[in-house]
Amino acid sequence: MSNFKDFAARAKDQVRAKVERRIRAYATTLVHELQAATPRVTGQAQASWLASVGSPGGYFFGPRGLSQSPRDLAHRLPDTVAVAASAALSASRIAAWTLGQPLVIYNALPYIARLNEGYSRQAPAGFVEAALMRASAASRGQ
Repeated sequence: MSNFKDFAARAKDQVRAKVERRIRAYATTLVHELQAATPRVTGQAQASWLASVGSPGGYFFGPRGLSQSPRDLAHRLPDTVAVAASAALSASRIAAWTLGQPLVIYNALPYIARLNEGYSRQAPAGFVEAALMRASAASRGQ
């Protein structure tokens, strides 16, 4: 009887680990797809795609890291540095996530919805939805 219990426990752990790996891979791909698809003038909208465990924090990526005040964005990091730093921060949060916890990918900038509606000529309306579809297709190919 204990052999079956051991087998069942190992199988459960293996399935859980596989599901966690797939979700982490999808979330990481999604952050990259969102950053790549977001229209870019200053890089702020791209850099503000963040992953969070629990709930969205309402944070922006500012010159000294995370900030809750858009006023802090006046003195920002170079856009390529900010995007890379926010991707690295998101990757570390995604790596710390475990099954059963909410994993949220968000952009708290007040104008991100307007960009997704097609306000910028740099990206078509619905670029967020398109990024979701690309990340989903990429994760199915794994």
